[in-house]
Amino acid sequence: MANPTFWADLAARFRAIPDTDPRNSLDAYWCSTGWGDGSEYWFLRGGTESRKPLPKPECPPLGQWLLRGGAESERDLFQSVARLGAAALGGSGGEDAYTFWLDCLRRDSIDFHGGGCLEGSNTDGTITASETGSVQNVCEASARYCSRCEAVAFEAEQKRFNRADLHPTPAVPIQTQEGTEPFPSNGHATQRRAQVDAFLLKCHRETSVKVIRKHLRMAAGHKASRQFQYWQAGTDRLPGKRRGATREDDRKFRALLTMSPVEFVALLREKGIV
Repeated sequence: MANPTFWADLAARFRAIPDTDPRNSLDAYWCSTGWGDGSEYWFLRGGTESRKPLPKPECPPLGQWLLRGGAESERDLFQSVARLGAAALGGSGGEDAYTFWLDCLRRDSIDFHGGGCLEGSNTDGTITASETGSVQNVCEASARYCSRCEAVAFEAEQKRFNRADLHPTPAVPIQTQEGTEPFPSNGHATQRRAQVDAFLLKCHRETSVKVIRKHLRMAAGHKASRQFQYWQAGTDRLPGKRRGATREDDRKFRALLTMSPVEFVALLREKGIV
């Protein structure tokens, strides 16, 4: 699963989709039988264009999905953003990947309301019963689902961080003027990235400033991102080498990550970064 920062950003993207008519939000409807025996489909309804007469849709191939109603701009934006979420959750991709996202909402989101029943008559006189359900205001529901994914991703990061603490990678001894002393090895890469992700998530929750990785390296006095990338990747500078994070880099970045979000944002403002 993607990291917590990805899900926080995706939630913001869903909420940024323009709601052209708040009285007629974009909704998603699901039917278990769809347009053919054994298929499933969703269709989106809502937005400013849904009040116009809609032509009767042609029957798509078995297993395809149908979109109806809603302003075209809303539907297009929703589908594009939903495809990002679907890819992060393991969807196969493609133009119809947004339906994978809707299925995730149907399976896991409290915003899916199922239990409906739709009956239809077949040509032989038998009755076919279909299960139906819906997600009202699908953009806001998707944003809430992103928050759920963000929490799951954050917990996973913390578990990896805790495992790294329990089983740290041995430090690599190097020669200094004072003698031999340890220096963090590449095994700290996962731990450092998890620390950064956790810090950024905390800043997003506790401040109104969208803090990103660039702010950390700028607060440490680096105009370019190279030293921060070295440090986050666990690429520490070895004796006689010119590449890698220095001890001073390590000290500065660790000090920044120990600050509270409010203190860090205040530092950014003091330095004129935000």
